[in-house]
Amino acid sequence: MATVDQYTGRLEEAGPLLERALSLASDRDLRARILLQKGLLLLNLDRPDLALPQIEEASQLFRELRMPAAQAAAHFHRARALADFGMLDQARRDLDRAVTLAREAGERRTEAMSLSLRGSVRSAARDFEGADRDLRAAAKQANEIGDRFTECHTTLHLANSLLSSQNPKKNQREAARLARLALAIAEELELPRLRALAHAIRARAYLRGSRIAEALAESERSVAVLGEGRATGGARRRSTTTGGSSSRRPGNPTKQSWHSAVPRR
Repeated sequence: MATVDQYTGRLEEAGPLLERALSLASDRDLRARILLQKGLLLLNLDRPDLALPQIEEASQLFRELRMPAAQAAAHFHRARALADFGMLDQARRDLDRAVTLAREAGERRTEAMSLSLRGSVRSAARDFEGADRDLRAAAKQANEIGDRFTECHTTLHLANSLLSSQNPKKNQREAARLARLALAIAEELELPRLRALAHAIRARAYLRGSRIAEALAESERSVAVLGEGRATGGARRRSTTTGGSSSRRPGNPTKQSWHSAVPRR
């Protein structure tokens, strides 16, 4: 029930339910899963300071229980919290571990998400070559497994990273193409915040190519989409296996709402 509440965006209702579940959990596996869910809830409430202890305790339990797939998920979400603090080196180390564990356990979705976030972290640290490798690998893998949300936001971060690199004019056409691809997915999934981000990145690409009129038109579309989202109550939060929508300011590569399913291994 608490996971359902997170899926529908009723975060305040999810908190007491998770506390109640934790007080009743005698099984260490179940306790670890609830702790991780608590950590994810706190991340979605923009409280990484409170989320970290929950995620770290869950990770320790998963390690003791020899559950590498679940441990990979915990490393991934710990990296999210660390990135929120700007601790990019530490986040990168957790993501390295998450990628390794997920790959060994055959958890391709967790691997794709971890590659995606690692690429975003690398881009933020201006390691554009490493970011390109990770983001392209994540987008390809997400496409192969049908994780459209991860494919969408990863493609957008790849486009943004290309425009932030040392050769933005050289990359502007590729960035515009990627943003257009991501926009189609965002429209299919009905994710207005990612639609707005896609329009904003297309505007940036056009600006790099000195196409001022097109850049202005895309900027206006981005603002209009955000206005539509607010008028209809905003984008639906997702916390399920298929991904989620960004609930924070578009454009920050480390501020994303990710799915909360924990592999059962």
